[in-house]
Amino acid sequence: MSLLRRIELGDLRFALRYFARHKAATAIIVAVLALGTGANTVIFSLFQAEFLRPGPAVPDDEALVRLWGRERPTLTASWQPRLFSHAELTALASRRETFDDVAGWTDGEIIVRGHDTTGAIGAHAQFVTPNFFRALGVRLAAGQGLRDATGDEPDLTAVMAFTIAERLQGGAAAAVGQTVLVNEIPVTVVGVAPPRFQGALRNMEEPVLWMPLSARATVGRLSPRWLADSAALSLFARLAP
Repeated sequence: MSLLRRIELGDLRFALRYFARHKAATAIIVAVLALGTGANTVIFSLFQAEFLRPGPAVPDDEALVRLWGRERPTLTASWQPRLFSHAELTALASRRETFDDVAGWTDGEIIVRGHDTTGAIGAHAQFVTPNFFRALGVRLAAGQGLRDATGDEPDLTAVMAFTIAERLQGGAAAAVGQTVLVNEIPVTVVGVAPPRFQGALRNMEEPVLWMPLSARATVGRLSPRWLADSAALSLFARLAP
C-alpha cells in the first residue's frame, strides 16, 4: 500500500472516530450541508423558472433556444452582449444542419387607435419575423397570423394582444379583419395572440401588437437601408432534429 493511500485511510478513520464521539456536531454539520444544498437547489430553480424558461403561453420545448451575440471592440477588451443584424439572421437561418427555424424581434413604441379613431393608446410593440409565432409553437387565439414575406413591399398587418382585442374590438374573433391606426397608418389585424402571451421571454413589457419587420420602416418613419444595416434583433431558434 502506498504512503498516500495509508495517509488517506488514516484521515478517514480519524474523521469517523470524531463523528462517532461528537454526535451533536455531526448532526449540525449534516444539517448545514443539507440546508446549503437545498438553498442552492431552490435558488437555481427560481433562476431557471424566471430566466431560462420561455414566456407565458409559450410551450416549454427543449428544441427552442435563445441565440446570443457577443463582441469586443479590441482584442484585450472584455466581451459584451450585442444584438443581431438582418444579414446575420439570414446567415443563421441558412444553417439548416443546425437550425430548423430561426426567428427574431425588435421593440418599438407606437400610438394605436381603434377603427373609430378614438381611444388612442401609447404602447409597446414588437416587430417580428413572419415565422415568429410558428417558431415559438404558439397557437393564436384567432386569425391566421402573419404571412411569409413575398416581396419588398411593407406588410401592414399585425397580431393583436388578447387584452387589447377585448378592449378595442370586443373580443378576439371580432378583432380579426379590423383596421387600426398605428402611428396614423392603417394596419389590418390578422390574428390575436393567446391570453397571457407577452413574447418569447418572461417578464417582458407586454406589446399591444406584433407586426412584421417589413412594416417597421413605414410605421416608425425610418430609413429601410439604416434598419437593414443596424444590429437590433433578438433571436431564437428551433434546433434541427
